[in-house]
Amino acid sequence: MEAKIEGLDALYKQLGKVGGNIEKEAVEGLKKAGQNIIADAQQNLRANKSVVFGQLRQSGRVQEVRGENSVDIGFFAKD
Repeated sequence: MEAKIEGLDALYKQLGKVGGNIEKEAVEGLKKAGQNIIADAQQNLRANKSVVFGQLRQSGRVQEVRGENSVDIGFFAKD
């Protein structure tokens, strides 16, 4: 399936003139949203008095995926 949107190239050029790197700003926005998600999850763990609270709470983080415009958000085992 292929779709063509007239004026898309012109739109990208205009957005590029706005200033800053839109993709970089989007990733920064994702990071901030991810930090809020982690904070909420940690607060829920605290409120529910989770048995594994200490280790689990400390493993929450937001990490940028290199080479992509995305982030991973979650609770990860330590490297």
